[in-house]
Amino acid sequence: MRAFITGSEGFVGKHLTELLEKEGMEVTGFDLVNGQDVTTNMLKEELAKCRPNYIFHLAAVTSVADSFTNPLGCMATNIGGSVNLLEAVRELDLTCNVLLASSTEVYTPAIDDTPLDVGSSVQPRTPYGVSKLAMEQMGAIYAGSHKIHVVVTRTNNHTGPGQDGPFALTSFARQIVSIERGKQDVLEHGDLSSYKSYLDVRDVVRAYRLAIDLEPFIYNVTSEETHSMKELLDYLVLQARDPIIRSQSTALMRLYKSDKTIYKTSSKLKDAGWVREYNLKRTLNDVLEYWRAR
Repeated sequence: MRAFITGSEGFVGKHLTELLEKEGMEVTGFDLVNGQDVTTNMLKEELAKCRPNYIFHLAAVTSVADSFTNPLGCMATNIGGSVNLLEAVRELDLTCNVLLASSTEVYTPAIDDTPLDVGSSVQPRTPYGVSKLAMEQMGAIYAGSHKIHVVVTRTNNHTGPGQDGPFALTSFARQIVSIERGKQDVLEHGDLSSYKSYLDVRDVVRAYRLAIDLEPFIYNVTSEETHSMKELLDYLVLQARDPIIRSQSTALMRLYKSDKTIYKTSSKLKDAGWVREYNLKRTLNDVLEYWRAR
């Protein structure tokens, strides 16, 4: 079996590659760090060579904050890249299952299951959420009009060992380690009253592997719990080897505030055997140890 992963060199892509290779799959990666842009014809050329059984479309602008500072770039990659992928599958007449990695940033109501025909109940509040909703809708069009096997996963925030970039929990862990090593005096943070849901990336990639073999549908993949950012930072600080001084930075304040809404994991995914294996404390400990090992 052959799998093709866009965004293969990213945080989630590396974990997914490892999972699929352990299963014995032949994995072909496609990533911007290797000069491979999902918005170009290069994507079709690589798919023509590979002719995969599975396509996991992870490549995207993933930072909500970045989607505010560069909304055009976010739309070009997240919508344009996704349509480019679906067009390539159609034009090459590939017989494969396609997974489009979306997000609870599209603000699905807290319901158990969602049909692939996206309804009007979703209401994105960020450019990132808008881009993911548009991707989902294009996926539904290609599934309906061109009979492509398209599965959508809506996942809440996820973290774990290996994550870098402008994301809160990995930033907290990285700064704690920097303070432990005497390279930094104060941990800077944004609004700690905001609430977020987090999954472990290792649980997320297991969900993707299961979902891609299921019927075309939108599958929520969630932790089914929320925590304030203060609670999460407090826990990480308790694990620190030295006292941590904290300071709120106006530069880290976001344009919107996450609420306590809890989204349910789709029962169809649970029926397929997905269960959460990593609790959040274990994930946070693993993130901290990852940065200590670097």
